[in-house]
Amino acid sequence: TKYNINVLPVTSGEHVVGIITRQVVEKAVFHELQCIPVKEYMITEFSFVSPHESIDRVKEIIIGGNQRFVPVLENGKLVGAITRTDLLRILEDEIRKTVLGKLEYHDIYEKRKNVKKLMQERLSEEVRERLTAIGRLADDMSYHAYLVGGIVRDLLLRNETYDIDIVIEGDGIRFAEEMVKRFGVKIRPHKEFGTANVLWKGGFKVDIATARLEYYKEPAALPVVEHSSLKLDLYRRDFTINTLAISLNKNTFGELIDFFGAQRDIKEKTIRVLHSLSFVEDPTRVFRAIRFQFLSKIQGQRVWHELSLILMETAPGPIFKTLQDFDLLKYMYPHLTFDHDKEALFAGMDTVLKWYNLLYKGKCNRTLYYLFALTDRMTIEDVAGLAAQLEMPESTRKKLLPDLEKTRSAMGKLATGITFMKKSEVYTCLEGLSQEGRLFIMAKTSSEKVRKAVSNYITYADSMKPVVGGRTLKLMGIKEGPVFGEILDALKKAKIDRNLGTKEEEVSFVHDFLREKGITA
Repeated sequence: TKYNINVLPVTSGEHVVGIITRQVVEKAVFHELQCIPVKEYMITEFSFVSPHESIDRVKEIIIGGNQRFVPVLENGKLVGAITRTDLLRILEDEIRKTVLGKLEYHDIYEKRKNVKKLMQERLSEEVRERLTAIGRLADDMSYHAYLVGGIVRDLLLRNETYDIDIVIEGDGIRFAEEMVKRFGVKIRPHKEFGTANVLWKGGFKVDIATARLEYYKEPAALPVVEHSSLKLDLYRRDFTINTLAISLNKNTFGELIDFFGAQRDIKEKTIRVLHSLSFVEDPTRVFRAIRFQFLSKIQGQRVWHELSLILMETAPGPIFKTLQDFDLLKYMYPHLTFDHDKEALFAGMDTVLKWYNLLYKGKCNRTLYYLFALTDRMTIEDVAGLAAQLEMPESTRKKLLPDLEKTRSAMGKLATGITFMKKSEVYTCLEGLSQEGRLFIMAKTSSEKVRKAVSNYITYADSMKPVVGGRTLKLMGIKEGPVFGEILDALKKAKIDRNLGTKEEEVSFVHDFLREKGITA
């Protein structure tokens, strides 16, 4: 600080082994990590030049590679350094020498290309129209609007994408308020963060954010927010692959902006953090690196948010296996484990869910479904403790706990009695469960009879409902009363056990039932 040095080389003997920046040092000290060795937070991936290399190579490293300090090595020894300030002075001279003051464009300065065609291929017409309208509004307000985050990453990966995040270089709240006037949308502003949730009629959602800079007063705390530029907004993010942006303004619509080498990392399938204190400032970034990680200081609802995203993955089992390997699950809840049996259970859950999706019998709540497996062998009290510690939404808790109890009870009855149970008794046992509970039993049971019984119920239960109802009974001359319930209950069981296929067969059964009971119609 005394000599206003922003970057230093780190040496071991005569060899340069890393680079450390003043920003990292100051943040480390601020987080009371001043006793940690420099090697823990230095940048170890860096480029260098020899005294004889051209200035074009320096430009490529500093501008294209975003490395602000370039060591000069001769025979492996440090003999000098070139800083970003040095290069700026050189560029200033080049600008003066360039005709009309225009510097010839080099693609190493910023990796830019246009992805308008890709947007047309991958995004729906509705999404494209909304994004175009947002860009026009930004033009009218003299703002810059950018599509950012996961949606841009997923576009390049050709993955399905749902969340639409927009960053505004300007006032994001004011922009959202203007959207209300122009598009008739509804907004929910969060002024302390400069963000707003925007909802169109029909359910189309967009999140608007002011380009902002965040800093942390202590590890794992919520960030303090200040207005900033697009580049600084992207720099506060977790990994390079999430730092891509697409311009939405009319003249540059579809232009992809990559300040930090995200395209390279996507191509190389590399997860790279933006700075070495990333996990200290926001431990939830570790969660995202392996899709989820836990540290004790993080608020429960933030952990639940990340957990729910894992549960929504196509095959969440391997993620939980990684968490177990890193000995992280215990920080979520002491009794939560993921052993070989649970790994096999999750694999079975994946297979059952694929089978169910082919039936087109309605949606499965994946969160609830995989929670059954994740909490397998935990007591109901421990499941309640997990729900409380993670601050699960009340709606999730109210469904999970009673549904889990009923599912376990039904599974126990089927496991011990399936050989002696009538088909109607099996149906009655399964009837009060959620579809997620039934599918869980299919994946969990070791009994082929139970698995087949549950699959038959899921497949054919709708067709086992009697055609004859209260109205038909009245037309048959039966007086309404408690007897209605007796008849319909008996008919329901007979429909299943005797395979009554027509309305006439059901009516005939009702007549037989009335005769047996001595009831006259």
